[in-house]
Amino acid sequence: MSYGDYLREKNVNEERARVCELLLSEEIGLVEGVRRIVERSRFLGFVFDDNIRFLEQIDLQSEHFPLGDSRKQYDDTQLKALDKERQQFESDNRDTVHECCRQILRQMPDWASTS
Repeated sequence: MSYGDYLREKNVNEERARVCELLLSEEIGLVEGVRRIVERSRFLGFVFDDNIRFLEQIDLQSEHFPLGDSRKQYDDTQLKALDKERQQFESDNRDTVHECCRQILRQMPDWASTS
């Protein structure tokens, strides 16, 4: 592994650890956090980790939920319906996603922890 590859992997792991901690403390929403973890993981190419692969499935199942600027493309009625659906989705998947985050954090090298 080149030094550049090492730094890229270290940065991705640090960001994943930080987002996992934010998710576990519920400082960010489940869908937002999962999207951020999956997005960062793609920088490493194909990931042979069951936790990341599970989060990729959660991301696919939730990709229709608007977050951030994309919410501007919806009217209030649509947003209310989608927000209600997203809240139920997050509630249904919270325990499993949190367990994935705990496992990801346990697998991280000591330098990746942000606490």
